[in-house]
Amino acid sequence: MRNFLKISVCIILVCTGILISLSLKLFSYQRKDFKALLEKVILCPEVVNYWGIKEVESYRGEQKFYIKYEIIYLAPDRMWMKYIKPDKLSDREVIRRNGRLYSKNRRSGRFSLERGRYPVIDFEIKKENLRLLFKNYKINFHEDEIVSNRENAVFEIESRSCKKPRMNVWIDYETGLVMKYEQYFGENKINSYWFDEIKINPEIDKDIFSFKERFDKKSTDLKDYFSLESIEKDVDFPVVKSKEVAYGYVFYKGNITLRRNNKIVHLLYTDGLDNISIFMNRLSRRDRQRFDEGEIKIRTERGRTVISKMENNVHLSLIGGLEKKDMMQIFFSINNTGK
Repeated sequence: MRNFLKISVCIILVCTGILISLSLKLFSYQRKDFKALLEKVILCPEVVNYWGIKEVESYRGEQKFYIKYEIIYLAPDRMWMKYIKPDKLSDREVIRRNGRLYSKNRRSGRFSLERGRYPVIDFEIKKENLRLLFKNYKINFHEDEIVSNRENAVFEIESRSCKKPRMNVWIDYETGLVMKYEQYFGENKINSYWFDEIKINPEIDKDIFSFKERFDKKSTDLKDYFSLESIEKDVDFPVVKSKEVAYGYVFYKGNITLRRNNKIVHLLYTDGLDNISIFMNRLSRRDRQRFDEGEIKIRTERGRTVISKMENNVHLSLIGGLEKKDMMQIFFSINNTGK
């Protein structure tokens, strides 16, 4: 009887070991497969052209905002889009060329440089940030699904810090194009988009991206910087010196834009997937009249929290997608502003 028990225990231990080994191998394979897909996601904007109908939903409390538009993308950086919904935006056209956005005036038919950002929160990663991505996020694998008649790998991406939105991502196996994306705080959906229709590498009339570009004297992009010290040398005010502004968010790069002879600093922090931005500039005497010294202003813009203040004639804005209380904590931890 004792021998039978010993043999049974040994068999159970061996089987358990085999199951654990198979599980580890499966996870290793899934992780490797996910990395291969991420490589396609990174490469996709450089090589894949497409036409599609895209729908976007964004939530702010009980309010839901919905956008639907036709989009044509020509790699590596040309995009044309025309709004279908809502009715107040219907037929509005936007073109992206060389990293800049231009919107068409309905009356004159002319395109002018747009000051805003691309109106969709896209799932975007950079190859150089993959290490941060795997350090700061857990990847859960789900069964494949069909989106717009294309087979997609489905992943749930969850922050290890438990303070960031959880994401569901549908990635087209063939191209690496993100076909569907959902973002949640807890069980509450805050952003989502998906392709209702899609055609990969269709014939594209390049004339759709053509218009006479007027030289913009008001705003000039200078250069990218990869150290905080090098940025501070080129401006006349102290910049934020934090190389990490929150758990996992490290300084990635910065740039300076010259607008009406005023230098605007943009510092970009990333955790491998999500970004936090800091904007700083010295205000002119005229602009100072619009702000009260030390007053903190908070607003929500396209699902992201914007916190700003003026101190010692330097205006600072913090923009990020974390919860408001976490953004406030980051804001108060920022030092050396205009001192």
